[in-house]
Amino acid sequence: MTDLSVLVRGIQGVDLDELMAEEWQKINAQGRETQGQALGRALWDERAEGFLVPSARVPNAMNLVVLPSNLQSGSRQQVLAEEELKTWLR
Repeated sequence: MTDLSVLVRGIQGVDLDELMAEEWQKINAQGRETQGQALGRALWDERAEGFLVPSARVPNAMNLVVLPSNLQSGSRQQVLAEEELKTWLR
């Protein structure tokens, strides 16, 4: 699994704070792809199974992005603390 914040810091010209502040709806409405979407597409193209991204909505939280079509044979996903998770899914 790739931690996007670590990955982005290693890519010249990509700023994590700028990436997090993108107004993706406005950018998409102009028919353009955001930096975040371009990075996600690049990870998909590289056959990443998933990656961790900082939450734009919840400070200090992380989101797990899974790319199901890239999962390798033998890979698995498991929800831990499912009951606790349900309290957050509203």
